[in-house]
Amino acid sequence: MERLVGIIILSCFISLNSRAGKLEKAFQALDIYNYFDAKVFFEKSLKKDEVAACYGLSIIYYRADNPFFNIDSAQSYIIRSATNYSALPEKKKLKYEALKVD
Repeated sequence: MERLVGIIILSCFISLNSRAGKLEKAFQALDIYNYFDAKVFFEKSLKKDEVAACYGLSIIYYRADNPFFNIDSAQSYIIRSATNYSALPEKKKLKYEALKVD
């Protein structure tokens, strides 16, 4: 019985992780300092989720502990994110709030 419960919990975790979109995967990678994967996922998310993707890219470019450090790029992405945030619909703002983008 305990083994069955463990398998069910593991299955739920795997299915939730596989359903996570590019943006969610990008922030997960960023949380564990996996800048390479985070950058790829943020760049793939730019068209659909520009504000949050630009915010994430600005963090990557701002942090000096990775090979992508570039303060000018960080500034460019954070300005782009901040400029477009106010035009977002409330539903998207709520989605981004869950990712700590506000």
